[in-house]
Amino acid sequence: MRFVTSSVIFALLLSISSAFTADQPSPVEAVLKRMEESRGNGSDHENKAYETALAEIDKLLFQTPGLVEAHYHRGRILFYVNRDTESEEAYQAVLKINQNHVAANFMIGVLYLYNQRLKEAESQFQQVIKLDAAHLNARMELAGLLTKSKRKKAALIQLEEVIKLEPRHPEANFETAIIISNQGERKQALTHFRIAHEEAPDKPFYIWNLAQCLQLLGQTEEALELFLAFDQEKSKDWRTYQKIIQSAENLGKKKLRYEWIKKIVSLKDSGNAPELAKQGFFIRDQFTIGEYLIFGMEYFKLTGDRAVKYSFQCENKAAAEKEIRISLGSYDITNKMAHELGEVAEGTRRFHLDGYTENAHFTFDFFNGNPGYDRVKVLVIDVLEERRKAISSTTYGKGKTTIKFPTTKK
Repeated sequence: MRFVTSSVIFALLLSISSAFTADQPSPVEAVLKRMEESRGNGSDHENKAYETALAEIDKLLFQTPGLVEAHYHRGRILFYVNRDTESEEAYQAVLKINQNHVAANFMIGVLYLYNQRLKEAESQFQQVIKLDAAHLNARMELAGLLTKSKRKKAALIQLEEVIKLEPRHPEANFETAIIISNQGERKQALTHFRIAHEEAPDKPFYIWNLAQCLQLLGQTEEALELFLAFDQEKSKDWRTYQKIIQSAENLGKKKLRYEWIKKIVSLKDSGNAPELAKQGFFIRDQFTIGEYLIFGMEYFKLTGDRAVKYSFQCENKAAAEKEIRISLGSYDITNKMAHELGEVAEGTRRFHLDGYTENAHFTFDFFNGNPGYDRVKVLVIDVLEERRKAISSTTYGKGKTTIKFPTTKK
């Protein structure tokens, strides 16, 4: 059987025999009804049911070669059992009789889509829309193709048309929200995310993206509730653990924060999350200072010659230097020197807070032992708000740094 990814196409296949007229079914409808009744459970039953139905439809076509309904449903069954060349031939047979047959045109587009004939699929869905401007499924599939080819404006036009026709269409609202959220229009995106979630409350992905949008808009309390709800739906998703930790951090819920930090560390150590096992750190914080969007990262372990415990990635798209990184590290060479000089007790590590731009390095402070995330975050904010002075700095490479870290000489 074909593995179906599109909800639109899946709905079509589920309704393969939905056009029955109970009182006087047509010969084709009678075949489809028998097929549905004999499918039973298990692939063997299904295969036999489909093969029997195809054989019966072929008999009908032998008797009446121009029977459009028979050609069309033959194409649908063949598509479902992965016989795509024969399926397309069946649909083309429909179009030879009636070139404006909307459903056959649409299913040819679906065939092209599944076989990665994307230009042909796009053209076919456009043809369907010319024949039926209110064909929501064609507009949704076309919007998906346009989005994948990075033609977001054109995709939005199709999604807007779907929403005009069906204002609370969950998938159209969700896809619209994704596009405009990525364009920075988060308030407008929130409206669409809410509609999608209200219309399809059991879709975990809708929950997650609504929560993410709320978090970015500062509506953290509601975001946290949704992230926790998402974890109930799809447990052991480490990215959701990150979001819960971030939300708890922003709300000052330290007990909850520590609880979920323990969970993400435990999940990594368990080996039950292969993708997480490959990660060296998790994003435990997300906040803004002025024009900077800051991601606070915690490394699971201090490893390597230049080990880092916390790192703050500071992004400002409007600034001359768009990225600043401030990190709390504990380098081997620094530790060896500190121990040689007797500045650090045995078993204690020397940490240092540093800032990095494209062509400059700043050192802000040294610590005996890990000062902890909360203290480091305060220092990072002080640095970004220019209250914390660097004790040393180095400029390298071409050009000069434009970042305004004040420096005092020791």
